[in-house]
Amino acid sequence: MAPPTTLAVPTTFDDLEGDFCNKEVFVRLIHCWEARNFKKANILMGVELLLIDSKSTTIQGFISTHFLPRFKEDLKPNTIYKLNGFSIRLSKSVYRVSPHKHGISFNNKTTFTPVHEVDYQIDSQHFRIRDLQAFTDIVDKHTDLLDIIGFLRVINGDNLDTQTPMATAPAPAGERSKDMVFLHVQLEDGETARVYLWDKIAAVFRSRWNDSKTKPSVILLTTLNSKTLGGVVTLSSTASTRLFFDSDIIDTEKLLSR
Repeated sequence: MAPPTTLAVPTTFDDLEGDFCNKEVFVRLIHCWEARNFKKANILMGVELLLIDSKSTTIQGFISTHFLPRFKEDLKPNTIYKLNGFSIRLSKSVYRVSPHKHGISFNNKTTFTPVHEVDYQIDSQHFRIRDLQAFTDIVDKHTDLLDIIGFLRVINGDNLDTQTPMATAPAPAGERSKDMVFLHVQLEDGETARVYLWDKIAAVFRSRWNDSKTKPSVILLTTLNSKTLGGVVTLSSTASTRLFFDSDIIDTEKLLSR
């Protein structure tokens, strides 16, 4: 009788060591977004990834423009993949979307293959929701990009239906106010966060807000950068920012039902 087959235990992100991984990691792609160099004519540098493994550990990944054509068509958020053959590096020191000590990069040996959802138990979302003090502690350092959840109290911006009456929404110097949505979000501890949404995420907010028959009251915003504006801690959207309203996900639904 042949000996029983021993199945290899899949690697997780916390198992990573060295500078290259040639073992399989099963991951879910939570989100992906373009990485551009705004100091060099907005040139595309690649695509950033937020990945999560079977132990609910996240890591930040990167695909440079050199390798992007191989993977671009397969990048579908909320899909589970079998990942193999990637480079391991230290995590970024700025604009981090994951607390993991490592980051990963795709290379010419990387495989990233979609697998059947039903065969794997991997969380679909992971948030780093923090209070205002956490943003105050890192203001103007541009290190971690954290998340908030709370109630919409002030909404101001161009082409918005039923926005909150407000004399002015302070405009950051050098920014284009026409692309801006300004919010006051009351967090769970009662503190109020001042938030600026820009570009694509501002357009998403505007579209969903205007299309809603019943205006949302709860919002969750991800990966916000903490800056000082007018002497006040202010949160600004980034290229990786996502938003969720009332019943979009369980986190917002729970707060809405309180």
